[in-house]
Amino acid sequence: MLVAGAAGVGLARTAPAALNVTLEAAAIQGSALTTIVPLTNGKSVVAGAVGDTIVFRLWGTISAGDANAANDGILAVAGSFKSNTGTGSSAASGGVKGNLSSFRTPNTATNTNGVQGVAGMGFTGTGGSQGVAADLDNDGDLDVGSDNPNDASATFFADRANVAPFPNFAGNNPDAGNTNPFAPRILLGTLKMVITSITGADATVNFFKREVNSGGASWFEDAVTQFDSDSNVTGYSNAVNYDPANPSTWTVGANVVITGVGGAVPEPTTLGFASLAGLGLLARRRK
Repeated sequence: MLVAGAAGVGLARTAPAALNVTLEAAAIQGSALTTIVPLTNGKSVVAGAVGDTIVFRLWGTISAGDANAANDGILAVAGSFKSNTGTGSSAASGGVKGNLSSFRTPNTATNTNGVQGVAGMGFTGTGGSQGVAADLDNDGDLDVGSDNPNDASATFFADRANVAPFPNFAGNNPDAGNTNPFAPRILLGTLKMVITSITGADATVNFFKREVNSGGASWFEDAVTQFDSDSNVTGYSNAVNYDPANPSTWTVGANVVITGVGGAVPEPTTLGFASLAGLGLLARRRK
């Protein structure tokens, strides 16, 4: 699907390119889901109480040769989200646990219960999927996706640009009518984790690539706009389709570390998040 979609809008690029996808914690919602507390350190967060919801953002960036974000874009990305509980022992031994649910970026400039949309830069196009919840590591909480890359595409979190077969560009691209408020980063989706238990040990959460040739990821690097005889945009050149044989062309950022109140004492920067989650909970942790 991705090969055909990309090839339909221009010549495929064979030289290595670099797509990076990174997950960052963005906010904590209390169990009533009425107040969202923003976070500033996207890779470290404290889970304050069972029922709290941690909101994550999935971002995409492209390392391009000409440093012009306006001609770098993402057409599709697919993979899984997993949490790993416990440190230095089996995944089922304890730690922060929570059920994950994922949401593709809506095509409107809205923020509905933490799910952020971007006008004209949505990833809810035909052929994509929010992903299916499953306990992939048998630790008692829900992940999203599959460990088998050959499972049905609908099993995975699967972005596809609403403007497909054109991509969503990382910068403002007049030819595509594209305005990106987060340039040069592209907002791929939102992940939520509803905390179900806290027993002290840290947990990690991250995105995992779908390791297949067709159905993993497709993007454009240093794309050149193509026009017809009437000066209408017909497509873009330099499409790249992910090949698992060259894994360095698509990288994933570091894990997000979630520390439970009552666990190991977090770093000073993380303590700030705990205070936002509830001073009363911190007081009980110190006893």
